[in-house]
Amino acid sequence: MNRQELEKKNIAALRSLAKTHSIRLRPSMRKSEIVSVLLESLSPAEKREPAPLTEKEAVTASRMTEHAGEGEAQEERTGVGIATYPEIPMEYGVNQVVALVRDPWWIYSYWEVTHEGIGETHRKLADPESRLALRVYDLSERSDLTHFWDIDVDHRIGNWYVDVGQPDRNFLIDIGMKSRSGAFATIARSNSAHTPPAGPSDRFDEEWWSPEGALVSDGGRRLPLEPFEQEREAISSLFSPGLLRKS
Repeated sequence: MNRQELEKKNIAALRSLAKTHSIRLRPSMRKSEIVSVLLESLSPAEKREPAPLTEKEAVTASRMTEHAGEGEAQEERTGVGIATYPEIPMEYGVNQVVALVRDPWWIYSYWEVTHEGIGETHRKLADPESRLALRVYDLSERSDLTHFWDIDVDHRIGNWYVDVGQPDRNFLIDIGMKSRSGAFATIARSNSAHTPPAGPSDRFDEEWWSPEGALVSDGGRRLPLEPFEQEREAISSLFSPGLLRKS
């Protein structure tokens, strides 16, 4: 591998190459220094001239060089390179379903079902043509999972906005397989989701009607103070009784 090939790589790739060949690098080394160390350390066989690039490979290499140049420019300005992160996986290999409340009438659900989970429920239902479905339970009046409705879904990894249509209620969602006869086998169950009320709370607590000291007691009845008396009460609370002149 020659200097031209090494300079096309970004710093992360160069450090990875050095690690592969057990070449120790200082954390503060710049790209040019890393390239020089690699050229000195690699065997002659690894410094061979590269084969000519095809037109497509040349375009790809040019774009990679431009991107690497942006990272190097930032490192030159700030001393900190652009962080690299692993890609987010398409799936995690688990059976799960999650329910998130969006508003009083809608719940957002997302799920993942493994091939093994689907195969096992196929065997339980003894129906090779059973289909994936969401089963939404309304737990507000009964907790025995007898009030529900089903939503057919097509993908083992997906999401759905569920129109529950009723505020201030508790819901639970299962992801599973539904046979042609209507039998349902659960693969995973969600958390409980409670939709909020659709309007202001109907609770009205007297304790918060007015600021403390704005009401006085008169024979067991609570009467509002006159505006001047409210101000006097507020001022008197700042002084000891002997310092406030009586009118």
